Amino acid sequence: MRRNLINNYRFLDFPQETSIEIKQGDFTPITVKLDSTETIKDEGKDAKVILINTDNEKVFETSVPAKNKIIEFTINKNLPKGRYFLEIVYNQMKFPSKDYKTIIINGSASLGSLKEINIISADDVKNRFISEAKKELSADIDQLVSEKLNKYVTENQEDLKGQSISIASHEFDKNGNLNIIFSDETSIQIPKGKDGRDGENGRNGNDGQDGHSVNVDHVEYDEDGNTVIHFNDGKSAIIKKGVQGERGEDGLNGKDGISVSIKNIETDNSGNKIVNFTDGKSVTIPKGERGLDGEDGNDGKPFTYSDFTQEQLESLKGKDGNDGKQGADGKSITIEETTTNNQGDKEVHFSDGTILIVPKGQDGKQGEAGKNGENGTNGQDGKSVTVTSEREEDEEGNSGIKFTFYHEIDGEKAQEIASSFIRDGKDGKDGTSVEIDHTEEIDNDLKIYFTNGKSLFLPKTKVIETNTSGSTEVSQLKDLVGVFIGDSITEVNLRTEKNYHQFIADRTGLKNINLGHSGTGYQDRKNAFTEVKETPDFIIVFLGTNDYGLVGGKTRELGTAKEHKAGTVAGSIYYTLLQLSNSFPTTPIGVMTPIPRAECNPFKEVANSKGYTLGQLTEVIKELASSFSFPILDLYNESNLRVWNETVNKTFFSLSNGTYDGLHPNAKGHEYLSYMIERFIEDKLVVGTRFDYEHVDTTPTSLGDGVFKKAIKPEGMFWKTTQSFIINVTASDIDLDKFKLLKIKYKNYQIIDPSGILSGSPYWYTLPNYADKDKFNRTSDVNEFVKGFEVMDITESRGNEYMPDYAEFIYTLKTNTDVVADIDKDYILKSAAQPTTPSNPSTSTPTSPTTNTKEKVTPVDNGDGTFTATITPTKISWKQDQSFMVNIDGEQLDLTGKQVKKVEFGDYSILNPNTTASNYFFWYSVPTSAEGTTYNKTPDINKFVAGLTVDKTEHDGRIVYKLVPVKITYK
Repeated sequence: MRRNLINNYRFLDFPQETSIEIKQGDFTPITVKLDSTETIKDEGKDAKVILINTDNEKVFETSVPAKNKIIEFTINKNLPKGRYFLEIVYNQMKFPSKDYKTIIINGSASLGSLKEINIISADDVKNRFISEAKKELSADIDQLVSEKLNKYVTENQEDLKGQSISIASHEFDKNGNLNIIFSDETSIQIPKGKDGRDGENGRNGNDGQDGHSVNVDHVEYDEDGNTVIHFNDGKSAIIKKGVQGERGEDGLNGKDGISVSIKNIETDNSGNKIVNFTDGKSVTIPKGERGLDGEDGNDGKPFTYSDFTQEQLESLKGKDGNDGKQGADGKSITIEETTTNNQGDKEVHFSDGTILIVPKGQDGKQGEAGKNGENGTNGQDGKSVTVTSEREEDEEGNSGIKFTFYHEIDGEKAQEIASSFIRDGKDGKDGTSVEIDHTEEIDNDLKIYFTNGKSLFLPKTKVIETNTSGSTEVSQLKDLVGVFIGDSITEVNLRTEKNYHQFIADRTGLKNINLGHSGTGYQDRKNAFTEVKETPDFIIVFLGTNDYGLVGGKTRELGTAKEHKAGTVAGSIYYTLLQLSNSFPTTPIGVMTPIPRAECNPFKEVANSKGYTLGQLTEVIKELASSFSFPILDLYNESNLRVWNETVNKTFFSLSNGTYDGLHPNAKGHEYLSYMIERFIEDKLVVGTRFDYEHVDTTPTSLGDGVFKKAIKPEGMFWKTTQSFIINVTASDIDLDKFKLLKIKYKNYQIIDPSGILSGSPYWYTLPNYADKDKFNRTSDVNEFVKGFEVMDITESRGNEYMPDYAEFIYTLKTNTDVVADIDKDYILKSAAQPTTPSNPSTSTPTSPTTNTKEKVTPVDNGDGTFTATITPTKISWKQDQSFMVNIDGEQLDLTGKQVKKVEFGDYSILNPNTTASNYFFWYSVPTSAEGTTYNKTPDINKFVAGLTVDKTEHDGRIVYKLVPVKITYK
């Protein structure tokens, strides 16, 4: 959707991202650059940086200098892990003014699961110290901790009221006891454990299990507020909640306090553990004595193939022959090669010249046509049989050869189906080697007969012809076009460079169109239909997790599927699906529910601030999708992503550094999901034929006198009576840099604009304090006009949002000053007494009213995932303290969501590995950065523009160059 005036910013270190991730306690400076369609005056004032949590509460605020629209700040406060919305206020402007960007704070191992710790109580200090220290102690001190701390809190209740406390010092006395002195001059003592007496020597026992140190497993709070420490030996310690003191009088503002926390734990040369605190103090925990080694356990025995009976294995052994003369050394039978003959049978060539033929399964006779049955599930791929041999010894130490039969998939041994061990025979009189005599196929089972009269039976196996060319079966998704509408899980993000739909595309040859936008939900994707630029073979909608609690930093009421009222999440779901259904009436559309989240899943249903869970939202999505007859893939209940399990979280949601958020799958998680989604598409969304339908004619028609009319479906319609009426259209619909609107007609409703539109995002300002029907007050007209449209949402900033439909737009060139709008007629001429009669469109020669007349540019596939196109831009400009821009006509070359790698002109080029392009793509230059750094393109741009000719300089100092063809390489 085209946007109006916007204030925004970008993270300089991550210019493409709408969110960044940091750890708790990471005070690394964060740098952003402010952007706005309005001029930002640099008056040397400070900017205010604000963080808001998902409950819309302000949790952090600071003021920092703003220089050259660049702001650097540090989050010098330990916040709980979670997602925070970043807002910047500068010169009475808020950044961003429409969208939002977030900072995700991941948990830190050093801080654990603690909440805010800038100011902490006595209990907090002691609990934290004991919790961290106990991880390194091998003695069981839980009972001691409970007794000592409970006694301390009871005896010092009055002294602890309203105080925060820190560790002042610590020391070991001559007896080895640890004394800890706190800042309130109180202390506790942790006695040294006594050595136990030596026990009598006992008998050797059975192999014992691996010994485990006693560590803290986890810490929780019971319903009375007591702290419960759980150890990994099954024991626990309860530290009672301290009595809350009376509220003291407000004191004078003091200096910022410094939290005492454990900085790190290290081991000295003697093996003692040294706990270092952030206040510069440390505690040394002596190394414990080494325990006795346990006895070695018995060796494990390997498994054998369970489908063969002992009789079958014994049948391969020949009886010992009578002693004979010393014979020549016998040669072992080995497999020379395996081939496929012209009939498709598998041939196994042995070293003695014997050939084993594994026949190809015969086709059955064609039966009579039966009734149509229900769609069956996809069959498994057929598997070829591969045979290998190895010399080895059996369990009794006998030498021989092991024959192993495998299923073969894509040329790789995948599954063992049978094996047999043949011992070497003893030296005998004129002994004869055992050879394969012949084979017999019995109902597709294979029976192998040996020359010694024995036989081997191989169970029924599906045998298919091996494709020696290496090609695989063509997927039914090959060359189909699929559109995927979603959030950050669909969009490529920091956790993976390859999402579920790309895995499907790589396997099947599907052409996937990625319409994933991070942080979005049904609430702000109601007009997602406008992003689909061509009729696809199917559409998948994968939204909802952000509607549960992240869109705009606040959550809406859920509503019901039956009522789907405007302003509720249910209403947003309904209108998203309704508009897709109306815009693509014959295209299969599928809906996928959100996947489980760590904080809300089938095992832990947690309600958001509006009182509903992700599971309840899932049921509303399913009910509304069913009402449109859309097939549903319920990933919340049936994805097999058991995110509440820590192993699953680490496997399918972790980054390379080991952190995981229980929400965004990594590459493994996306590949895991992709197989289920691929089957869903094949079973529910592939219809075999793309059925076309009658489309609305959007060809411009001339009305004469340089006036045109065209059917346009806006991308958005908003009406706030105290502010403005907004209708969003694209430049491909009507180029409002060249044309002015005269009138919009819809059914029996119309609205005129006597002064013309000067913006690419047309709107009419309403001024209710003017007399009704005043020239500049369209309130009555707009109120009447919007009666023809359905309200689908209620917004705070722009009022009612209406569901758009095709309307008739009447417009003319801005230079055509003789034409003006009229209430009763399409238009009138100032120079004429009467309105003009529209001329015959077939005889007129209209001036091209849109940019659609330009031919599309066909890019060249470079074979490495990149494409190169030669195109003449619509504008090339540079403002050195701001940006270098190359504007491309989206109708000629659509760069939406693409990543531009290089732009070339003659011998000059600009490399740009980090910027995501749109139809208005550009490269930021940052002259204050060191020359040659990633984000400074100034030297490259200077060289590039040296070959261009200056056309003009705009009022803001931006230099515009004459147009030349350029080569653009993108991914």
